[in-house]
Amino acid sequence: FFFFFFFQAEDGIRDFCLSRGLGDVYKRQTLIKGLMLPHLTPIAKTIGARKEGYEALMRVLLPVVQRLLMDPFPEISSGAAETLTNIAEVLTEEDRGTHVLTIVLSISQLQPLELAHGGSDVGGREAAIKLLSRLASKFGQELCERFVAPELMSMGEDTNWTVRKVAVQSLVNICEIVSKDYFVKKLLGVYKR
Repeated sequence: FFFFFFFQAEDGIRDFCLSRGLGDVYKRQTLIKGLMLPHLTPIAKTIGARKEGYEALMRVLLPVVQRLLMDPFPEISSGAAETLTNIAEVLTEEDRGTHVLTIVLSISQLQPLELAHGGSDVGGREAAIKLLSRLASKFGQELCERFVAPELMSMGEDTNWTVRKVAVQSLVNICEIVSKDYFVKKLLGVYKR
C-alpha cells in the first residue's frame, strides 16, 4: 500500500473573486496541517508494523513531521513534537538515534528567523530541549549519556536565561535514564552552578 502526503501552496488559480491576499492561503494551509496531525501517529503505528510500511514511514512520514516541527505556528510545531514522540515508539532503537535524535538536534541549531515562534530570540533551542526531555526514555541510557545529556548541559550554559532554565529543568527526566555514576560525575555539577 502507498501513502502520499502533499503540501503545496496554492498557485493562484481560483474562481473569479477579488484577491483575498496570502493570509487566506496560509490560514488554510495551517488548518489542513492541524487537521492532518492527529492522523499521523495512527498511520505511523499501522504502517510501521510491516517492512515496506516501515520503509515508507522513514522515507516519507518522518520528513513530513520534521517539516511540521519547523512550522511558524506554535500549535502545528507542538503537535508535530507530540507526533514525533509517538512515532519514536514505533522505530527501532537504531533509527531513533540515527533519525529522531538528528532531527531534534538540528532543530536546536535553527535561528529565530528559521523557526519563528513569536519572535523569540531562543530559536529552536527551547523546542529542542523540550523534545529531548520528552524523548529521553525512548532514546535509552546509551544515547542519553552520549548525546542528550551533553546537549542539555551545553544549553544549560547558554547566554539566554530562558534556555538555561528550561535546559536545567529538563535534566530531571534525563537523570531517570542515565546511570547513577553518570549522574553523580556529570549532571550533578550542572545543578551546583
